[in-house]
Amino acid sequence: MLIDFDKNILINGENVDGLKLLEGLVSYDFILIDPPYRTENKDFIYNDRLSRLQWITSIQERLEKAHGLLKADGAIAVHIDDKEYASLRMVMDEVFGEDNYINTFVIKRGIKSLNNQFEKVSRLNRAFEFLVVYQKSDQFYYKNPYKESSEQRKQGYWTSFKSIVDRPTMRYVLDGLTLDKGQWKWSKERGLRALHNYKEYENHKQPISIKEYWERYKEEYLHHTGNPLEFVRRHKNSAQYWVQPSEQIYMDTNMMEYIVNDYNGKKNYGFDTVKNLNTIKNIISIFTNKDSKVLDFYAGSGTTGHALMELNAEDGGTRTFTLITNDENKICSNIYYPRLKEQASKRKQSFGYIVLES
Repeated sequence: MLIDFDKNILINGENVDGLKLLEGLVSYDFILIDPPYRTENKDFIYNDRLSRLQWITSIQERLEKAHGLLKADGAIAVHIDDKEYASLRMVMDEVFGEDNYINTFVIKRGIKSLNNQFEKVSRLNRAFEFLVVYQKSDQFYYKNPYKESSEQRKQGYWTSFKSIVDRPTMRYVLDGLTLDKGQWKWSKERGLRALHNYKEYENHKQPISIKEYWERYKEEYLHHTGNPLEFVRRHKNSAQYWVQPSEQIYMDTNMMEYIVNDYNGKKNYGFDTVKNLNTIKNIISIFTNKDSKVLDFYAGSGTTGHALMELNAEDGGTRTFTLITNDENKICSNIYYPRLKEQASKRKQSFGYIVLES
């Protein structure tokens, strides 16, 4: 079978067979999967009723094959809930190595307030899910570890220049202010330089905001002094420094501003565990370059493929995906394939479609 891995590919078949098909033919920059959570929910369109031992055996077999398909600088991210988090970590430690564990992200769940109907409750609603990340080797790095800044940060803001850390060498006279305990955030040289910059701003002939002043003179100041244009001011009985504007900031593992599930998943795709398109798009963006290859072998409703095509359209990327899903209850034929075909048609694209013999 001749497969062009420089194009998007959908494989209809058991994922373990699909992974076997890929072995030795291609390697991936990023693997993103959302395996069944073993909730034992009989209403799900796919089998989510494995025993714990069955679940561990099943996921380990597939992760071992996925490990061989990952590039040396690649990473794998796995969605999971708190029920199977410990089991997943145990398996991934064994397959990828404990030293290759990177992070666990926390993503907000949409909560159904079922507890409201009861006078007494034995368990509280789960408010989040996890995204567990392992690297193939120490060659991995996050490609785009940023998130959009708050409106306050985009404008710049003043905050306390005092720190609770207590180093006497970082206590010095600052515009008549002295400290008996604690310290200033910056060294004496840097702090006094920033104070001087603020006084220069106050004496500026034109009444402009500090943001406008910073934007106007920051490059010139850097060129002449070799230092960034920073500001410190006396404020009442203490001091403040100005946090410079930024459109983006480094993210951390708290992704609670993102919703993990699609509220319209049941209506649009027949089940309510569909992942949120924008959340998956952000996850792909964090881990990939514009030309990365992405694998998802628990493709579910097709959100990974949809998100990747939409992200490419937004940033001009040429990322490609390989997606594997079985056709249990016609999930591939009736849900995934039509969704993918619709999104590809909008962008005048095509994708390879492979049906594996059962």
